[in-house]
Amino acid sequence: MPTPITFPRGALLTIQGSASWVLSDHNRSSFPLSFERVENTRRTARAVRRSYFIAHRRGATISWTKLPGLDANTIDGNTGANNLEAMFLSETAAVTLEVLDRGGASTIDYLMHITGFEKELQYRYGDDHYYNCSITLEQVS
Repeated sequence: MPTPITFPRGALLTIQGSASWVLSDHNRSSFPLSFERVENTRRTARAVRRSYFIAHRRGATISWTKLPGLDANTIDGNTGANNLEAMFLSETAAVTLEVLDRGGASTIDYLMHITGFEKELQYRYGDDHYYNCSITLEQVS
């Protein structure tokens, strides 16, 4: 069993829901936090476009390649693919996504829903399976 690496600033991403899920940095891709504009757009009888801005909503897709199924086999000892799936199945209410800021002293929190999860078996090695996984989150308000 590999010895987990302890990063000096801690994990970048944590999901707080009915339990605390520290997301692994093991082969995690970059973390894009996108914006979607919520608006009402219509055309008038004279073909003039009218747009009513309501809000901006954030969205995020977090993905991993060759993520071990077991937490103990990830490089940092954090959530593996099997527990990511368990998190998706158990967290039906809104969760808080905590993103560690650049200094590492505080977090930025977003209230989000987990809207999607994908898990694709990549290969088996020893007593573990390795997966390509992704989680999709959408901001509540």
